[in-house]
Amino acid sequence: MRKEKGAPTTSAPIVTDGKVNAFSGQLQTIRQIFLTPMSMLMASFATGIYRANICRYVRTMRQENTITVHHREKDPFTGFEVNFYTTDPRFIKKQPLQLMLNFKEWEE
Repeated sequence: MRKEKGAPTTSAPIVTDGKVNAFSGQLQTIRQIFLTPMSMLMASFATGIYRANICRYVRTMRQENTITVHHREKDPFTGFEVNFYTTDPRFIKKQPLQLMLNFKEWEE
């Protein structure tokens, strides 16, 4: 007897308002898990999300200034010195506003 093929096991991206929103659940999970300081590899082990995806999410959150480096320490799994990140608002510094310079005054 031949086994019938069913639907593929991979899920299609969720489309809302014309935008693909496939990994928004993972991003929310990463934001929650980093409330306690940990390395990306530790977050990967804790959540089951690939470390490559976590690296992308951390980059996005650093650009949004919603995550920061808490401290640098030896990783318990690899033995290398790595950054421990946190999304705790108490540790995130507000970015200073860029100074607005009026260059028209100097054009004479």
